[in-house]
Amino acid sequence: MNKSTRFQRPGLPKRNRRILSRWFFIFALIAVIAVFMLVYVWERVQVVLLAKEIDALKKQETELAEQNTELQAQLERLSDFSTLGKAAQEKLGMTFPPKELVYLPERWQELLKEESENESLSPLNLSEK
Repeated sequence: MNKSTRFQRPGLPKRNRRILSRWFFIFALIAVIAVFMLVYVWERVQVVLLAKEIDALKKQETELAEQNTELQAQLERLSDFSTLGKAAQEKLGMTFPPKELVYLPERWQELLKEESENESLSPLNLSEK
């Protein structure tokens, strides 16, 4: 048996085998091109989806930054002792107890005396404001 005839299908002429091999080559080339086109389109779709997600996240970031600044301002406003004292008196009807009813340990009394001498703001001195 000849080397060239060993791998050939018996019964097909040489011309038909050439035509079949051309069609197979064309089909394989079209299949490869189609696969590359599908990969390219899929990649472009993914890029567009990621761009939309990035835009949504940037918008969310700006909204959260604005909300954060509003909450920081509200925290500063509400943590001020004078504001707390006024809100407790006006909204909740709270009053300061008479000094005779409040018992403070000696150490605290000393600290309050030192603060009053230094004229520093104390939460217990809110009634004076």
